[in-house]
Amino acid sequence: MAGAGTKLFVDGQILTAAQVNTYLQDQVIMRFANAATRDAAFGGVGEPVLAEGMFCYLDDTNTLQSYTGSAWVNVVSSSTPPGLEFIASGSPTNVTTIDITGFTTAYQNFRVVFWLTRHSGTGASAVTATLRDASTGYVTGYFGGGVSGNYLGTVASFGQRNNGADFSLGTVYDANSPTRISFDVGGMNTTVYRTNVVGSGYDPSNTQLISFGYEYAGGRTISPDRIRLTCAVGMTGTWHLYGYRNS
Repeated sequence: MAGAGTKLFVDGQILTAAQVNTYLQDQVIMRFANAATRDAAFGGVGEPVLAEGMFCYLDDTNTLQSYTGSAWVNVVSSSTPPGLEFIASGSPTNVTTIDITGFTTAYQNFRVVFWLTRHSGTGASAVTATLRDASTGYVTGYFGGGVSGNYLGTVASFGQRNNGADFSLGTVYDANSPTRISFDVGGMNTTVYRTNVVGSGYDPSNTQLISFGYEYAGGRTISPDRIRLTCAVGMTGTWHLYGYRNS
């Protein structure tokens, strides 16, 4: 629930306890439901005038702002440097598909890190990935490229499914051999830029260090907003999604 907002007190007006508790005590920093209600609270008849140095908090975006004298700007701590910022995580248990979600438009580039184990069966099973759209499904018409794997010094083809429905990320083994894979992603949530996935991982089934690259060309009509991991057996583990904060 949004706060009481603002009130212009006049000479001789009685100040009630409720007004102290809302307008004053609870609203040292003014609080509004959104930017529209904030803007409507100033400059009218019986309303205060905006002044440089005022602060407000917006409920819908969880944003603290200050007024510069000409505009409201987000307050960013100088102690928060550019870098990775946590967005979302998941802990799947015995599932054959995992959707990595949270690729918001607030970031241009992302980092995905996940540890996966298979808690049933024996042997190794490949993990593949697809770019997806929430409403449309598979994003088709892409191609893999620039893919390589370093298998204890031997370079081999890895991670590429040319013009196919998916691309390979690595292998899930058993509970005693967790697989770690991490990759950077750019160009999500847009039909303008190419979507690229570049990363590395560890394949415990063959004690291999792997690297992979993937690029989906332009010309699509939908915007991928998630990456779906698929394996023939149940996957258990954790994944974390981070955004690269530029400022």
